[in-house]
Amino acid sequence: MFARFCLGLVVCLSTFSVAHAEIMIPTSAGIGADARVTLGSPNTNFGSSEFFAIQNRITAPANARKTYLRFDLAALTSAAASASLQITPNNDFSVGAGVTFNLYGLNDLDAGEFWNESTITWNNAPQNDTGSNNGLLAGATLLDSFVFNTDFVDGTPIVFSSAAIASFLNADSNDAATFILTRSGTGTINFTFASKENTEEYLVPLLTVNPVPEPSTLVAMTILFSCCGVTGTIRRAKRRAIQRNA
Repeated sequence: MFARFCLGLVVCLSTFSVAHAEIMIPTSAGIGADARVTLGSPNTNFGSSEFFAIQNRITAPANARKTYLRFDLAALTSAAASASLQITPNNDFSVGAGVTFNLYGLNDLDAGEFWNESTITWNNAPQNDTGSNNGLLAGATLLDSFVFNTDFVDGTPIVFSSAAIASFLNADSNDAATFILTRSGTGTINFTFASKENTEEYLVPLLTVNPVPEPSTLVAMTILFSCCGVTGTIRRAKRRAIQRNA
């Protein structure tokens, strides 16, 4: 009987694990969007481009570029235990020294949270410091940084992952999360990455979320472990009794 009960719980938990596996959300889903903005073309929109870019070049400030990514969070039905954001280079780049990309989150309910991919520019991008090559205003919060110390390889993703990203998602109240990418330091390379308009769908920006297990599942797991422990104790007692009577 105990064994059958344990088996039933295992089946239930297996079903839960399938239903609550990590959730992957590309910028191509729902209200998702991605676009770069460029200092040298402050009123030009690049939302339909197959790539976005990150650049900070003091000797040629017109080449400064920042990127905005928005993800549709409607698929998240429970809190995030952890989360990561992946972007993928669409070209090979030779990097001599370390290159640092910064990931910011646009604060929840910001007036520009539902920016339009077909109209966003350097001058109207939410919380963009238009006078800075890589700066943002107070309504954007730094969530993570990625330091790249080797060459960029076309198709090899860069992954941002931090507790701050999960906290940022858990603070959301309207199923929309905007991330902003900038570069620390300067250089001559214009780093480009595949956008949702890229023909290779597996290259598009991807948000991956691991949900927190629901309380009912934690209780079931506790019962399962206790149950199986009791079953094991009974079996061991039976074996000892058989051995004594042999």
